[in-house]
Order: sequence, then structure tokens, then C-alpha cells
Amino acid sequence: MKLSKVGIDILKNLATINQGMIFKPGSVLKTMNVMKNTFAVAHIPDVFPVEFAIYDLNEFLIAYSLSQDCDIEFKETMMLFSQGGEQTEYFYSSPSVVVSPGDKNITLPSTDKKFLLSKEVFDKIMKVSAALKLKDIEIDSSGIRILNKNSVGNRHHIKLPIECFNSTEDTIATLKVENLKLMPGDYDVTICQKGLARFSSRSEEYKVEYHIALEAN
Repeated sequence: MKLSKVGIDILKNLATINQGMIFKPGSVLKTMNVMKNTFAVAHIPDVFPVEFAIYDLNEFLIAYSLSQDCDIEFKETMMLFSQGGEQTEYFYSSPSVVVSPGDKNITLPSTDKKFLLSKEVFDKIMKVSAALKLKDIEIDSSGIRILNKNSVGNRHHIKLPIECFNSTEDTIATLKVENLKLMPGDYDVTICQKGLARFSSRSEEYKVEYHIALEAN
């Protein structure tokens, strides 16, 4: 098999959440970070025939790219990357050293807020947080605030139409900026005030969904 551009792009993104991954047979990728507060699931065009573990996704992708447009052959303990007269033997890792969600699926107990997070707004959040050294975002019925929680320092407010349910108009949802490891694009965001936010990509090509834990207020 060969890895598609979409598959490679998504793997690069998932590597920012967790450097390791356990691949299951099929075309669904799942990962979560070491703190277990960020969970991601993606559907890619590529189909993996066997289960295997990779300790360092970035290294794996570099090894794959050393031979342009190479084929992958899956063996019992390793993969073979072959192109022309060249071949790389890349060995699997032990699953025990990789933090993985396994077969776990995440669902939201309730829907308390919904809104569209455009690529432009997400880019602005990341730009402002980096420029002003802000680590948190707060979401309520007025939109998004970028700030340092429990601080009287700098803040940036972005007005957005936030759809609220269950009389939670004034309830604030707080997220860590560092947990927003999203691929570029537009997202439908759903917030459950019991402690979770879901970011669902609107892209027909990059089918990725992230669940990120809310911070305690």
C-alpha cells in the first residue's frame, strides 16, 4: 500500500497530540494525549491490513518519505518501505509503551452550546494567544475571550453567535489553548457543560473530530 497525502497530513496532525499510536485494521485512526484530556478520531482514505504500534509517528513519517512514493509491505514484526532498489525495514513498537484510547468512543451527554468556528477565527485565536502569551479561552453567549484565567492581564474578545440550550446562557466554558491541536479548517463546535467540547471538521476530505476536556471554573 501507499499512504495518501490526506493520510500523511492527518498523521502529522495527530502526532502533535500524541507521538505514538496503535493502528487498528481499517481506515479509522484514534489517539489521545498523555494527560488523557484530548481525544481525536479520523477517517482516512488508506486502509491498514493489520494491527501494529508506532512509538514515534514523526520518525515513522520521515522514514516513509526517505524513498519517494514507496510501497509499504506489512510483516509480522516490521514494515518494509520499498522503492526501486532501496528498502527500509521499520520495526513496530510494543503496544505497552504507547498511550492509546483503544476501542473507546466518546459521546457527549448533552448539548449546551453550539457554534461555527471558522478557520479565520481559529487562526486569530492562535495568533493572539501567541502574541500576548495568553493560555486560556472562555466561551459564553457573547463569544470567545482569550486570556490568562484568574488574571487581570491582557484579554482579547471575539464576538460570535453562540447558540445556547438548557438555560445555560451565562455559563462559561474554559479550554486550554495548548489543547487546540486542530487541523486547519472550519469546525462545528458542541459544548457539554459537564466537561467536554467536540470539534467536528466540516471538510469532506479531512474527516477529523476532536474531543477536548473543559477546565474547571
